[in-house]
Amino acid sequence: MEEPCILEWPTALPMPGLPPPHVERRDAAAHRHAILETARRLFAQQGVEAVSMRQIAQEAGIGQGTLYRRYPNKVALCMDLMLNRHMGFIARLGRHLQALATAPALEQLDAVLDELMAFLEESEAYLTTTATAFKLEQWQQAAHQRHGELPYKPIFVWLNELFAALLNLAVAQHEIASIDVPLTADLVLAALNPVQLRQWRQQRGYPPERIVAAVRQIYR
Repeated sequence: MEEPCILEWPTALPMPGLPPPHVERRDAAAHRHAILETARRLFAQQGVEAVSMRQIAQEAGIGQGTLYRRYPNKVALCMDLMLNRHMGFIARLGRHLQALATAPALEQLDAVLDELMAFLEESEAYLTTTATAFKLEQWQQAAHQRHGELPYKPIFVWLNELFAALLNLAVAQHEIASIDVPLTADLVLAALNPVQLRQWRQQRGYPPERIVAAVRQIYR
């Protein structure tokens, strides 16, 4: 059972964009649950790329039309599968940052990196498969197809804003020298790309602690 996302957040930091709750009929909710659980199982067994939408519909016991009305493509389905994980990550991070509300900006930034690395580690296999199979532009296009004007902020956009806010605060409080904050925030997120992390972990043998320590050197 995924933990619910908190609604409280440190006022000095960018708010996470939370999607609206699902409001649907009981039969629609049952179909959604069947689709997601079936896709989760098949993706774990065979990998995202190897599983077709037709296979998901057959295994879930629903018609392909029902599946495609809810999820126009596999990218949209993957986004829904990751939503609960994202919400749990936001909840844990929010509690951590609330406890560090008066701490130096660098200490808060360290907490964000630690929580993000833990989230990436626990979701590594799924995130890497998804990131390899789909380009970022496809994720964004699928989000717009499903939600129109996208009524919530994608997690990668919010994380970039969060890193930038904490870096600006660290500069203002003279914890670090003046830096190019937008580029530095981009570099931090680029270093934590799931595909890159998997390569470092599996091919280079770098432990998570070593990776996080190196990422911190980007802005210290």
